[in-house]
Amino acid sequence: MAAVLIIDDDIHICRVLAARFERMGHMPSYCLTLTQGFDMISSGGIDVVFLDINFPEGSGLDIINNINELPDAPEIIVMTGRNDSRAAEFAIKAKVWDYI
Repeated sequence: MAAVLIIDDDIHICRVLAARFERMGHMPSYCLTLTQGFDMISSGGIDVVFLDINFPEGSGLDIINNINELPDAPEIIVMTGRNDSRAAEFAIKAKVWDYI
C-alpha cells in the first residue's frame, strides 16, 4: 500500500484519481495548489506524487527539482492534458518516473 498524493487544480480529477487509488488499496490524498502540495511532500510519508503541470500559480515543473532534493523524495509522475515536448523533455531529464 502506497501513500499517493495528487497535485492538480481540478477538484474533479483529484477526486476521481483518489477514488481509483483507494479502490486499489492505496492511501490517496490531494492538494489543489503547488504550495500545499510541496508542503505536504516536505512533511514526509508520501511515496508517489501525481503532478499536473498547469496551475494558476505557475508550473508544476518548477517544483520537481525541489521535490527531488528532499530526503526520501517520492517518485513523481507528471500528468498533463497538453502536448508540450519541451515540458516532457524537462521532466524526463529531471528524473520523473513517468510523463503522462
